[in-house]
Amino acid sequence: CDSERYILEKNQITEALGQLIYLKVTYHVFLFKFKSEGKLTQNPRILSFSPYLWWKNKKNTMNVRIDESWRKRLQEEFDKPYFEQLVTFDKNEYKQAHVLPPGSQIFHIFNACPFEKVKVVILGQDPYPNPGQYYGVCFSVPDGVAIPSSLMNIFKEIYDDLGKPIPSSGNLDRWVSQGVFPMNSVLTVRAHQTGSHRNRGWETFTDAVIKKLSDERENLVFMLWGSYAKAKISLIDTSQHLVLTTVHPISPLRRNMVSSVVSISVRLMISYGVKASRKSIW
Repeated sequence: CDSERYILEKNQITEALGQLIYLKVTYHVFLFKFKSEGKLTQNPRILSFSPYLWWKNKKNTMNVRIDESWRKRLQEEFDKPYFEQLVTFDKNEYKQAHVLPPGSQIFHIFNACPFEKVKVVILGQDPYPNPGQYYGVCFSVPDGVAIPSSLMNIFKEIYDDLGKPIPSSGNLDRWVSQGVFPMNSVLTVRAHQTGSHRNRGWETFTDAVIKKLSDERENLVFMLWGSYAKAKISLIDTSQHLVLTTVHPISPLRRNMVSSVVSISVRLMISYGVKASRKSIW
């Protein structure tokens, strides 16, 4: 009868509301517990957008990894509204298009080179747009992939100045392991569409990375190749760090690269400590 159906529906609604209240209370207990342990972002409003949670969520196939030395220093950026918008944009892009690099490699350079290990910073702009090339390290490509022209020009400069043989692989992980930090200003791109993820928030994020390195480290070498990278000099304290500028390796003017900036910087990293190398150059 109608009265029995009414009672049944009322009981079901009451039970559902009880479950909802239980889940909400459990959620806030969980939030309090993990915030007190420093495991969650301190801004619950954007909890689901924090890369430490959203990108680490087991239900999310991107599974981004970032070294703790970087995560704790960049958490304030992760918590800002612009990064919330960036994550939403990238999340949708990965769903509907072929985006590079694979999600797990977006922060690869931050995972491979901890903050305290950085010695030389190389600034790029956009990731390589061809599938199979970019894996999160600026200018670098995986073993077995043809060396791009810009990277080949870098190798040629090193050969001309130091006589080092041009390697058969364009994988720069051997540089990264020695403290070189090659970072693009934009960390994702649609396949075959150079610049497709510009002006979405990545530039703000990577500018903050440059500023963080400049403010919290000493005696680093910043390599700024081309007009885009040179514009970042305003983020760097030149009284604390050595800044080397020249044309971009892909430029037709590269044969006029002043003082073989590329090879000098590699020499700095491999042969000297940064403090000694500053004195050596000047």
